[in-house]
Parts: sequence; C-alpha cells; structure tokens
Amino acid sequence: MPSATVDRHQNNQIALLCTLHASSTSAKQKVTDLLSTGREYYTTGKAQCTTWCYFTPSTRPKAPSQLISKDEKETVVAGFEIYSDKQALSTQQNEDWFKNFQKTVKEEKLFNERGEEQVVWYPTAGFVAREDAAPPYGGIVMLAVFTCKEGKRDEVVKVVGSYTEFVRENEPGVLTYCTMVRPKAPNQILLFERYQDSKALGAHGTTKEFKAMFKGIAPHIEVKQTKLQQFEEFDNAFVSNVIGGGRHEVAVAAKL
Repeated sequence: MPSATVDRHQNNQIALLCTLHASSTSAKQKVTDLLSTGREYYTTGKAQCTTWCYFTPSTRPKAPSQLISKDEKETVVAGFEIYSDKQALSTQQNEDWFKNFQKTVKEEKLFNERGEEQVVWYPTAGFVAREDAAPPYGGIVMLAVFTCKEGKRDEVVKVVGSYTEFVRENEPGVLTYCTMVRPKAPNQILLFERYQDSKALGAHGTTKEFKAMFKGIAPHIEVKQTKLQQFEEFDNAFVSNVIGGGRHEVAVAAKL
C-alpha cells in the first residue's frame, strides 16, 4: 500500500476476514497444521496475495475479547488474507492444497456447526506493512470494530487516516495499522492492527496523538458498541505490500 491513505475506488485490493470454528481443541490444532501447509502457495506470485495472517484468541488474562465468545476462545482460528483483486481471491479455490484442506475438514469433521465465516472488507486508510524495511512477524494482533453514526463513517476514516502518519513515523513497534470498510455494513469500520510485542501495544494508547485521535472520532461513533479482540499471530504468518509476501524470508531470518 503506497501511501498512508488509500481510496478503495482506486485500489482494487480486497481483504477476506476468515473465522474458523473448530469442533474441538484437537481439531483446532489440526486446522492450524493444515493452514500452514498452504502458506507456500500464498508466497508465490500466482496467489496474488500480499497478506496471509492467521491468529488465535489471546490467552493473556484480561485481554480484550468482545468478538469471539468466551466458550469458543479455545477453538477459534481467525485470519486475514488480502489479494490484489476479486479474481485473485477466487483463484485459490482451484488449488490442490485448498481442495485437500476442504476435503480433510469435511471428512474429519474439524468444524462445528458454525463452520467457516468469511467477511469481505476493503482497505481504505492506513498501512498494511511498512515499505522501508522487511517487517518482522508480529506477536499481537488487534481487531477493533467501530459502529459509526449515520453518515459519519467517512469522517472517522479521515481522522484515523491522518493519525496513521504519526503511527508510521513514531511507533516502529506497530507493524500494521489499516482501516477497512465494506458496502454491506456502511456504518462499520474495522481496524486491523499488528504489534511486535506487548510493550509496543501498551505504548500505543498512551500518546497525546492517540488521545487526540480518539477524541476526534468519539462524536461520530457509537462508543458503547465498539468491540475489541486481541489475538496471537501464527509464527509463520506473513504481511507485505508485495505480492507473495515480498521479503518475508528476510523477516524469518531476522526472527531466528
């Protein structure tokens, strides 16, 4: 994503938020292992995928948990996949690994009755990854869903988009800070955030710029309807501005 603000009408990127409801904790582990086998496909140019980032609900005491029900925290796997366009999103369905994934899930009954939920979002402000360096894998993922007052969504996107410049320049521990919208929920905004560690997450909300940003959007959102969820990112996830993950190999080496 070349700039801090992105007009979704000029950028064809499409993001898929997947929530997988495993039938048990052992099924969750099997689903996690199966997902990891598909990672190599997403790191090829064929996939036209810039982001393949999966995560599980945080086990940290008192971590925000308002998107995943308490009784499913031990069995849910969630993730973001971001593609260059809608066609790229559909291409994966013909891949052998994907067909095998679906077959195994069905035969071994790895999902409960809720199955797999997929929601399409469109990046519209902020950054998915930094351009100036190979981004390290994150340790923490935060998802925040804001419900805007009627007709105020664009104002909220504008305020958050401007604030993103401060985050990019001053908070290197924030690896992703991307606002997303979708036509089917015209009053909702999803903020996709990744942090290198808990220190970076803790520091993020203490700055005067953060407080000013929240003060700026508060009149335009239903504050009590805001929902937050903290996750722990897979070790082998990747996020990039480049198709196939770009310099993800460098990031792996840096982590080792």
